[in-house]
Amino acid sequence: FEFWRYFTHALMHFSLMHILFNLLWWWYLGGAVEKRLGSGKLIVITLISALLSGYVQQKFSGPWFGGLSGVVYALMGYVW
Repeated sequence: FEFWRYFTHALMHFSLMHILFNLLWWWYLGGAVEKRLGSGKLIVITLISALLSGYVQQKFSGPWFGGLSGVVYALMGYVW
């Protein structure tokens, strides 16, 4: 059991455009959360959503996945 894999997928991306768009949206949406609730809450949301999205992605499609998209979608839902 390699627990770190549920977090580290958010650091790995498959192209330059992939990481740029993910970081752009994380910066925009994360900035809204940080302004209202602070950096601590943003870190907690990022870590929990990385854990949950990594777990679900691994269960449905196996170990070959990566990206910050699950975190971005969680922030999108949180801000909405």
